[in-house]
Amino acid sequence: MSERKNSADRDPDATSEDLPALVGRLGEDVATLIDTKLSLLKVELEEEVSAYLHGSLALGAGSIVAIAGFALVSVALALAVSVAFERMHLGPAVEYALGFLVAGLTYVLFGVLFVRRVTRRMGKRWP
Repeated sequence: MSERKNSADRDPDATSEDLPALVGRLGEDVATLIDTKLSLLKVELEEEVSAYLHGSLALGAGSIVAIAGFALVSVALALAVSVAFERMHLGPAVEYALGFLVAGLTYVLFGVLFVRRVTRRMGKRWP
């Protein structure tokens, strides 16, 4: 340490030359740090986007299967209801039409009740 002090005493411009070099090195280090942080952020975002994409695709595939199942259950319900109308001897076309009408109205009723319930919950959360 005494050597450093002595060299600074002998040459007053030595410390002023060292300061710009230190500031320059500090600037390079800060730039490297920012670059590293941005690279890390990019990698993290890519991983999150990939995870969300895979989740969305799985959700989409599951939704398609659920919609197909819902359609099959709807047809089965409509045909089951149409069997109840067979005793009225209205004809097969009218019986099927009434079966699908009753099934459709049932879904509409449950859908309206569900939407009203959800909107009430949302109203309580976000007044």
